[in-house]
Amino acid sequence: LDRLALPQALRAGLSADELFCLHQPEIELASGQVFGFESLVRWQHPERGLMSPDRFVPLAETSGLAGRLFEHVLEQSLVAQGRWATTLGFRPAICVNLSPYQLRDRLLPATVALALTRAAAPVDGLWLEITESAIADAGATSTLHELRDLGVRLAIDDFGTGWSSLARLSEFPCDLLKIDRSFIAPLAAGNHAEHLVRATIQMAHALGIPTVAEGIETEQQLELLTHLGCDVGQGYLFAKPLLASLAIGDVAPDGRWTGPGITERNRAER
Repeated sequence: LDRLALPQALRAGLSADELFCLHQPEIELASGQVFGFESLVRWQHPERGLMSPDRFVPLAETSGLAGRLFEHVLEQSLVAQGRWATTLGFRPAICVNLSPYQLRDRLLPATVALALTRAAAPVDGLWLEITESAIADAGATSTLHELRDLGVRLAIDDFGTGWSSLARLSEFPCDLLKIDRSFIAPLAAGNHAEHLVRATIQMAHALGIPTVAEGIETEQQLELLTHLGCDVGQGYLFAKPLLASLAIGDVAPDGRWTGPGITERNRAER
């Protein structure tokens, strides 16, 4: 879809519910408990088929549709979370990505508060993820503090890909640090990636911020990250993004992850 056709098609797609969310689990590495699920938007275009977000989100952000897209994803995510709570007996956290463009919207905190009220969802069960580069925008700081004042949790996504430093995180209301998959993919004992990941985890913990490793695909990565003290893991080793009805299929009633990755053997060893 070209830049001229996208806004009209996306606007129609939102009205027709062509956009939907998949959900990928985030697992506490030491305990095997489910921390929550990240919502990832997809577009089932009637002519182009299934479209990943990199094909439509950037242009949506520059065409004035970022707000409507965010509200759509937030609403779907909170509905899914409520259904999970009914099925499981507890409410996993739900993590929704927030565009840098949205941080410039002074009405964003009110929009989030209204969505939570409509869904009858507890505010502390919602995590909003912002990219590292987004916190460089001076105008974002006040919005982030307003969201935090609501009780919403904030996560820095894709950490390590921007220009900010861990020291700057003390200036922002950050509750969670997600280490970018580009650092996890080459991870091996004793290599440069391990030194970077170890330093990131240690410095984040010194600031009182838990860490999430994105893009875990192998048992070796999982074992090393657990050894390094990473708090939460996410990636295809556990599960690919799934529809809401399927995402909790490997979650036990007590909140343990029973699917791939964290096994009883692994838990016993830890």
